[in-house]
Amino acid sequence: MSSDAKRQAELLFQQRSVAEIREIEARTGKDIELKQHQLRQLVGNSYRDLIGSADTIVSISNNCETILTNVVNIQEEFAGLARGFSTADNLLNERRDSFTRHEELYAVGGRIKYLVDTPEVIWGFLDVRQFMDASRRFLRAHIVHQLLHTSCGRDTLARFPLLAHQWPVVEKFKGQIEGLVHTSLSTEASLSSLQAADCLIALSALGELDSQAALHAFLAARRSWINAQLAQAQALLQQQQQQQREGEQQQQQGNGGEGSGGVDSATCDSNAVDAVAVSLASLAQSMQSIICQVGELFLTSTSSSTTVANGRLGGEGGSSLLQALAWEDEVARNDLQFGMNHASTEPAPGGVGLGNGKPEAPEQDACGAANKALQARLSPLPPHAVEQACNQWVQQLAQDCATRCPTLLQACTSAADLVAVEGAVHAAMAAWPIPYGTATITTTSSTTANGSRAAGAKDNK
Repeated sequence: MSSDAKRQAELLFQQRSVAEIREIEARTGKDIELKQHQLRQLVGNSYRDLIGSADTIVSISNNCETILTNVVNIQEEFAGLARGFSTADNLLNERRDSFTRHEELYAVGGRIKYLVDTPEVIWGFLDVRQFMDASRRFLRAHIVHQLLHTSCGRDTLARFPLLAHQWPVVEKFKGQIEGLVHTSLSTEASLSSLQAADCLIALSALGELDSQAALHAFLAARRSWINAQLAQAQALLQQQQQQQREGEQQQQQGNGGEGSGGVDSATCDSNAVDAVAVSLASLAQSMQSIICQVGELFLTSTSSSTTVANGRLGGEGGSSLLQALAWEDEVARNDLQFGMNHASTEPAPGGVGLGNGKPEAPEQDACGAANKALQARLSPLPPHAVEQACNQWVQQLAQDCATRCPTLLQACTSAADLVAVEGAVHAAMAAWPIPYGTATITTTSSTTANGSRAAGAKDNK
């Protein structure tokens, strides 16, 4: 320690107290630590700058070597190109090969885009309940996917990894479309012939059903709907009866237990009988409409709907509505033309070039063959086969009514009520208008009414 420092220290002890000296010592220590920290940062930053500069120099050296290597490679490639372009024929062949590769790649990309867009297109059809169009789009996508794997190499498909992730999404739509079709057939109250045909064509296209199988599927679905309507009417009647009993109990409690609710009870019973009559009459007309739709869908018919379908869609005369609507115009398959890579390469007469042959579209040909097979499967059925299926269906409904109608007919407390319900059902069946031009099917349609009447009579006994 120098003499000046000693004098300053002695002077400090003379002028300051011990507490102040300690405070000065602590402050001085902090200043020392701060200076040491700043010194370390200065040294560290300088070291990092040094390392960064060294790394930059090494990177520059490596880049220079890479550039030199690339320049040498470019010179070698140019030399190879010069040797390859020695003749005009070689140049033309290379350009043609390059064009073909680009066209093939473009065609594969177009097919991949078609598969990628398929889920959105199918959802659009399902939102507006166009099940036939949704099934057609799914089958087209299936054909495109199948031909991709059979006609393209692995190296080409490896450039489109999205295909492996997208196709499982498309495959799930088959079950979704079939489920929505079954739901529509078994829950729709006012199902027109065109809507039923749309659903059945979708089922036949996806499940490869023939006309006979489609007929059984349609009748089974409509039977489920009728049973649901019977169950709903039964639940509604039970609810009304429960409300009636609760109302009678409240009225009796309010009148001190005196039985003064006879008029109200009779009115409620009459309303219940009317409700049962309306429900059964409506279901009887629905059965007639369903049988009428069966004739229009599966028999050779000249109805207005079939005539319009034959004229608008190009179907041949003498077909059923189902077969007429299943026909698909060739123009509707133009979206399956993916580039010109399948065009004929034969030179045109008297000229040169890729030729004037018509572009080939294997997807279009496959879809056309599938549509012809679908039309063949949906050919009109013989009248006796349709009649037999409808008779069996009516007998099954008669058994269902015999099981459910006793509960419904509990509202009929007298023979007059049963006669009134039976008369309402027969009147509704007689008043139902037969659509013009619909093929007639002879069925034992009175079996359901007879079964309901017998069940009701047995229950009242």
